Amino acid sequence: MTEKEIDELVKWDADHIIHSRFPIGQNAGFIIDSADGVMFRDIRGKEYIDGSSQLVCVNLGYGQREIVEAALQQMVKLPYSPTAYGHSHQPVIECAKKLAELTPEGLNCFQFTSGGSDSTETAYRLARLYWSNKGTQKYKIISLYDSYHGINLGSLSADGMGKGLLSRGLGPPAPGFLHIPSYNCYHCMLDLDYPDCGIRCAQFLEETILREGSDTVAAFIVEPIQGSVGMISPPPEYWPMVREICTRHDVLLIADEIMTGFGRTGKILLMRL
Repeated sequence: MTEKEIDELVKWDADHIIHSRFPIGQNAGFIIDSADGVMFRDIRGKEYIDGSSQLVCVNLGYGQREIVEAALQQMVKLPYSPTAYGHSHQPVIECAKKLAELTPEGLNCFQFTSGGSDSTETAYRLARLYWSNKGTQKYKIISLYDSYHGINLGSLSADGMGKGLLSRGLGPPAPGFLHIPSYNCYHCMLDLDYPDCGIRCAQFLEETILREGSDTVAAFIVEPIQGSVGMISPPPEYWPMVREICTRHDVLLIADEIMTGFGRTGKILLMRL
């Protein structure tokens, strides 16, 4: 492809393609053409190491023939069939059975989604429906500052990263979403030092639940490791304290493992909460 043709593609992209986290009418001038293993190439043939696995969606690498062939066979046999109205199909059942072997005991019911934002939106909806079916009106969702849970309206309302950059210009967030300090010990929002702090960020969750009223708080959503703000790990005491607080106040705990679950850290480890 000639430089003129490449320039035309870049310009057409800037004029017509909306990049959700880039100014409208602009682009980075970077067009990805192909990929293999851990490498991808731009339209000029220059190679790059993909250190982020394309938003950690390609954590098994590019060009895995087994995956490509399985997807092709399924596309030929049955490319799409919804499950919302009660009917099902064999691949979704087989996939769910395999998941049930990986997930912690008791976590064996599944709803499949199309991506991360869709998954967290579904989690909020299920949490609120759960409490509604239990005869209560618990609806508030607590999340962390510096968190990232997606780009849909509900997900943006739970996001706390970027000082509101992701939701700027979109008006007020969805109602019922609250934020508390994150577990970043290096840049503690409470200006405390670990371990003398007593894990104050976890204690803040309990205080927020009590101030809001435990009869109104449906769930607390949190990343096991905060990804988009720099791969921040919590102190070891954090998760046991959070689990105990949520149990004590009858609040659902949602672990947003989209960036860390299902082998993305190198091992098939899922949080056992």
